[in-house]
Amino acid sequence: MAGRTQRAGKKTAAGRTKSPIRLGLIGCGQMGEALLRGLLAAKLVAPESVLASDPDQERMKVIVQRYGIRAARDNRSAASGATVLVLAVKPQAVTEMFAQLRDAVSDRTLVVSVITGIRLVRLEAELGGRPRVVRVVPNTPALVGSGMTAVAGGAAASRTTAALAGQRESVAKRCTLGSTAGSASSTSPLGWFGSGASASGATAIRLFSIR
Repeated sequence: MAGRTQRAGKKTAAGRTKSPIRLGLIGCGQMGEALLRGLLAAKLVAPESVLASDPDQERMKVIVQRYGIRAARDNRSAASGATVLVLAVKPQAVTEMFAQLRDAVSDRTLVVSVITGIRLVRLEAELGGRPRVVRVVPNTPALVGSGMTAVAGGAAASRTTAALAGQRESVAKRCTLGSTAGSASSTSPLGWFGSGASASGATAIRLFSIR
């Protein structure tokens, strides 16, 4: 289990959070908004330190007005200068997103992906270089600030980094750490990751009519 969430920011004279985190958020759908809402509520990031993008401009306007964050011109702008970059687009939008982000993500940036079905190996290959990538699969109760989150780190992500990502995505109350690729000290095989995601209700539900 991940440790307690540490408050990353300091209070200003006006009582607002002054956070060293510059958050880039790509994708402001239901899950993207849930993560943003949880991060702001936990005071892990300040609204003015969030730069977000979404292809639906009307949706983007709603999110900006609701949370006081800033809207980026495009995905590449959202990633530029981010210390933590959250990828929360729908799976069918990843090809275009990767094309825009290629060579735009610094090796110092912590990339947290909540995209369903996109494996770590592809995330690392598409982003180029040696990015610190962590794959996070929250489940539906994250929308109401509860539930479970499965976390697995890529080749360049240390276990500490994976734990940090679990804290950053702390809209889910509990966090299960999967294996970090290349680490001999991993506590659970990466192969369990998909099973955990399915069992926790993070995958699609299919209904069949039998006559």
